[in-house]
Amino acid sequence: MPHTEQLDTKRLYLRTLAESDCGELYRLTSTYPQIAEHMTWNPPKNYDEVRQKFLDNRKTDDRHFGVFVRETDEFMGRITVRNFHLMQQDAEKNSVFLSFWLSPEQQGKGYGTEVLTEVCRYCIVDLKIRKIFAGTFAENMASQKLLLKTGFREIGTLRKHYLKNGIFYDSLRFELLNEDFLANRTAPTD
Repeated sequence: MPHTEQLDTKRLYLRTLAESDCGELYRLTSTYPQIAEHMTWNPPKNYDEVRQKFLDNRKTDDRHFGVFVRETDEFMGRITVRNFHLMQQDAEKNSVFLSFWLSPEQQGKGYGTEVLTEVCRYCIVDLKIRKIFAGTFAENMASQKLLLKTGFREIGTLRKHYLKNGIFYDSLRFELLNEDFLANRTAPTD
């Protein structure tokens, strides 16, 4: 049985994606193909492709969260915590990798910061993760700005790292250490 969780913020909730979310995943990624512009994948061709990817993802230890507006229950994005299979008690290996996207309709409202901050809290405080990594296409300035705002540090460039549609793209890499997140964390407010 897949692991099911829910994370809550003031305006949003994040919950483990369910098969019933595949329709909304397809609707957003097909309506807004620009979502995939700075991702390693192309927009899905049909609902069945989204459903098959969902079923394949359930076989991994990765945590796939849907992002929902609390007030309306509107599905607005996705964030994934990857590489749990690499985790060990050894501090050198205790890290995960994040990937995320939000609907263009909901960008510019501060939701990205809210989502990323909560997922980092979940990883560092609840799961005791030592380090969180993230990568962006070099051209994806919005995600880079969001990562920096959330406390990540840019640690380098992997040249010609992503291959998409026959073209190589550079990847900027970011990290967030648990001690940096905890030192900069503000007290929760209700």
